[in-house]
Amino acid sequence: MDSTFFSIILSKADDCESAVSADIPTTSISMTKLPAPPWSMTSYLLCTVKYFVMKTNFTRLLSFAAFFLTVLNLSAQDAYRTNVTDGVVSQWTTVGTWQRFDGVSWVAAGAIPTSADGVITIQTGDTIQLTGAASNISIDQVVIEPGAVLVIYLNSPSVTLNDGAGDDIIVNGKLYIPSGGNLIGTGNIMVNDGGQFTLRNSGILAVPLTNNGTMFLGAIGQAAGTILSTTVTNNDTCIWINGANTLSTNASFVNAGKMWVNIPANTNWASTGSNTITNSGTILNTTTFNLNVVPVFTNTGTLGGSGSYTFTNIPTNSGIIAPGASPGTMTVGPNTITGKTPSINIELFSDGAVQGTNYDHLIISNTVNITGATLNVVNTTTTADPINTTYTIITTSAGNITGPFATVNKPSNYTITYNANSIVLTKIAFFPLPLAWGEFKAVGQGSKVQLDWSTLMEENTAYFVIEHSTNSAQFTPVANVQAQGNSTYEARYKYTFASPDLAKTNYFRIKQVDIDGKSTYSVTRSVKFDKGQIVAIQAYPNPVKDVLTLNVQKENIQVLLADQSGKTIQRVNVQPGQHSINMQSLPTGVYQLAIFEKGVRIETKQIVKQ
Repeated sequence: MDSTFFSIILSKADDCESAVSADIPTTSISMTKLPAPPWSMTSYLLCTVKYFVMKTNFTRLLSFAAFFLTVLNLSAQDAYRTNVTDGVVSQWTTVGTWQRFDGVSWVAAGAIPTSADGVITIQTGDTIQLTGAASNISIDQVVIEPGAVLVIYLNSPSVTLNDGAGDDIIVNGKLYIPSGGNLIGTGNIMVNDGGQFTLRNSGILAVPLTNNGTMFLGAIGQAAGTILSTTVTNNDTCIWINGANTLSTNASFVNAGKMWVNIPANTNWASTGSNTITNSGTILNTTTFNLNVVPVFTNTGTLGGSGSYTFTNIPTNSGIIAPGASPGTMTVGPNTITGKTPSINIELFSDGAVQGTNYDHLIISNTVNITGATLNVVNTTTTADPINTTYTIITTSAGNITGPFATVNKPSNYTITYNANSIVLTKIAFFPLPLAWGEFKAVGQGSKVQLDWSTLMEENTAYFVIEHSTNSAQFTPVANVQAQGNSTYEARYKYTFASPDLAKTNYFRIKQVDIDGKSTYSVTRSVKFDKGQIVAIQAYPNPVKDVLTLNVQKENIQVLLADQSGKTIQRVNVQPGQHSINMQSLPTGVYQLAIFEKGVRIETKQIVKQ
């Protein structure tokens, strides 16, 4: 078999049909046209076996089997692994640190591994330093196992991470770039769940990094390093311990996870050149110090904590400003709010009404315009604070506040007051007003029931539960409908119940559930079926003392109430829904309730007046 066939197989693994369709003569086995490893041996083997089966050439199959085993051994020979005593720090540049796989077993390496080799594994328990190299070292396909450590530092020139075949650096253990460390190149770093990456002191990271584990910026007494001309993405946890972190020359930091800023002093998120920070997750300044952000900043996530934030460049902010750490005080510059559309979240946390201790407090450092912002107030107190307690939730340290907020979502037992340089909540009742129910109709439509209901006001309403019964005693939940949550206007909802009992009366009620789990019920409505047909009207209670309720299920219904002599007492046209006839002033006796549909009498009911 000639090398052309293998070149097709090994370079076209994703296009097996083109390889199979090629009728390539068998001549000799040549290795000259094979691509550089690694490749997916399973894919190539399956594709080639398919070729041989289709060509029904047993000689070719035997030739390939021998060839494949040879190639497999050649690819394995490129693998390196550490071979050092656990807990002993060893140098990458020391040949004795490494073992190499020769195709059969692991043997002492004859050279240190580089990007020209295959997978380089730092084994669990081993700590490797890549330091003091006399010349540039290129690495690739490095796997740091759980419990293993790689430290890249004090290198001149830099360490280059190549973007070759396979993964570039996979961190399941720990990777450090401390003082003097400089990692450049076109490769990528992936920090997996359970892995750790640390950038500190004068370390430079100049290759893309994605963190799905834990990332540390700085260390006690050490700065937080430099991110140079690359993108770092945090999807999980980033902890900023100390010192300035610098973005340089078109660098980007993307936070989609949670970032804890634990700085022990005022610190810069510095910038050299054009650089950006994008936050769609949560950044929490947990100290009382200021984080000054110099790169261009875009926030669609949450800025929170108990420290302060300033922005050299005017930020883009449509996210959340959440002062406190349940609770606390936080300071921001006015450019995070003026002309922006953020939400400001304030928590009334505990009784006592002490600013920053029992409830959140936002300080704005200068004159601010809040007319584009939304205020969200959540009350988690035990409500022991007396009526007329005030809570100064927002203040300015200089200048005035221009308001009001575009939207205010707050418990109904608090009022809001806008002052020149403060915003104050006042408690006017111990508890919020409950949800106010509007109308509720249950109307049969063919073999289904349409439920329509409304609320006149909602206060922290989470959702509605539709409940159904055929005996008016035992109800079963059948569906949930999301609520609007907070409103001071009529909100309408609907739900279609597709499986009523077509031979019985079906009862429906709606359970309203608040965010805190409290609930209330609507009135109960019913729809009666008789042999699959909707009963046009139900009249109850019967006997009746005061008010007769009509549950109307059909269009164009007319109802006539008459006494025993046939004298008409009341005539009314009704549509589907609930209606009533006041019988309180009528004498005791038996009355006739005639029901007409489109002018034709369809039923007469006897009503007993008590």
